[in-house]
Amino acid sequence: MQSPLSVKLARRSLLATGAVGVASASTIALDALSQVSPGPLLGAPDAATRATLRSLAESGAVVLVDDMDAGPRAKVTVLCKVPAPIAEVRSVIATPERYGDFMTVLRDVSVQSRRGTSVGFRFHAVASIFDLETNAALRVVNGRRIDVAIVRSDLGPGAARWDLFEDADGGTLVCCSSWGDPSQGHWLFRQIASRGGAAVSMMTAAVSLLLTLSLVRRLRRTAVAPTPPNNVPLAPLPEYARALVGSSRGAIGAVTLAPNGAVIQASACIGASGTIHDFDRWISDPARYSQVWRSLRNVRVESRSAEGVRYWSEIEASVARSSGARMLTMQREGRSVSARWIGLSGDERGHEQRWDAAPLPAGRVAVCATVRDEVSRVGFPLRSTLDREPALRAGFAFGLSVVWARSLARRLDRDAAERTPTIDYNSADAGRTTNAEGGPAG
Repeated sequence: MQSPLSVKLARRSLLATGAVGVASASTIALDALSQVSPGPLLGAPDAATRATLRSLAESGAVVLVDDMDAGPRAKVTVLCKVPAPIAEVRSVIATPERYGDFMTVLRDVSVQSRRGTSVGFRFHAVASIFDLETNAALRVVNGRRIDVAIVRSDLGPGAARWDLFEDADGGTLVCCSSWGDPSQGHWLFRQIASRGGAAVSMMTAAVSLLLTLSLVRRLRRTAVAPTPPNNVPLAPLPEYARALVGSSRGAIGAVTLAPNGAVIQASACIGASGTIHDFDRWISDPARYSQVWRSLRNVRVESRSAEGVRYWSEIEASVARSSGARMLTMQREGRSVSARWIGLSGDERGHEQRWDAAPLPAGRVAVCATVRDEVSRVGFPLRSTLDREPALRAGFAFGLSVVWARSLARRLDRDAAERTPTIDYNSADAGRTTNAEGGPAG
């Protein structure tokens, strides 16, 4: 039993990060369960946004990331469509002792305490690269909302909010919004979090996709199926979804699933300063790729033809290493530009990636990257973990698409900043116009 002082200190710590709840090593304090509530960041998109994204959510999951570089203050929202009424969906989410039935990484899920509509529970998650314990609490706020607080975990503190909306066909549109702070978690997760706010956001997105897609699998009653189809062409993120990026510092993406639950593709779209012509200049010149993506090494152009540009490159990343030749093909139509990277030899053979760009208001451009399930690139033991739980593969693919798109978007932002005229008020000629580097503009 916790002392009143330890309860007060634990609650104060969690209030500072946005979650409310108290835990000891063995149980979750009952007096804290009634206060389980996510921080003010969380909540479902408005009705118009939900209606816009409904069809995209039906084929897998839609991911919205607000303020991507804000780390634990970033809000990640996942939307998916399930063929079950709200009551059934609510029952599955509100019964944590059954989570292990449809989430393969969970072990020893046990209820520690109950009071009214609040439940305190603990679970043990095991995979080849992690072994973690988590104490959590949930509260059924009403028939359409469930709040969850991660009270103590090797993943760090966090919170989630489930919102359920009745769909026209009798199914349910599920919305899970969440935040997390792995910088306060296990050493492994602290190392990932140290790479910046976007890395934290992607970890939160991976966990949210694991939760929502596991729920979809349970309600659709599909078996675990990690093997994706390889004969489906990559498709761009729909224009109506890209338009939602607007002038935000966030990202929008989607994971498309096969009927058996395997990942077909993942897309991410990020807004950047500049025009589609700026995008075109970078994506059409493989010789300059290493100036955009630090993981691309020893890039060399082998040939140019009417078909495209053949180039060789090596990828040196923390989770994957590969090398081989690719063919770059470009398509320019109206106000949009698209490109494809098609693997030809070495580790790249059989791999494909798609790029798309479209203009946004206020002199900005939407940068979109689409990738396939890229698990074959990664080494053991990460691959064995992803093979075991397909819902984790979705998070990995989405995170990869964000990394690709974000790097190019930031490159365009830097270029735009260097071109932006400023006024040098400290010079003798106070009206002199300069660029961002201090040189004369124009």
